[in-house]
Amino acid sequence: MPALNWTKEGFKDFTKVENDTFQRFEDNPDAVQGCERLGRTLKTALDGQWNRPRSGGGFFLPSSG
Repeated sequence: MPALNWTKEGFKDFTKVENDTFQRFEDNPDAVQGCERLGRTLKTALDGQWNRPRSGGGFFLPSSG
């Protein structure tokens, strides 16, 4: 969302989308790793293999390295 920081003049002159105009999810290794961990956690829970006590005190992610 780089356009949020543009001046009115800069936005008015914007006519072409370049490859670096937008951030790609795949280019952020932290976001990719976080989504992969969340996917493994959800799979474990949906497979019925969740072995943490249900305390109701918060959301816990199993250690997945």
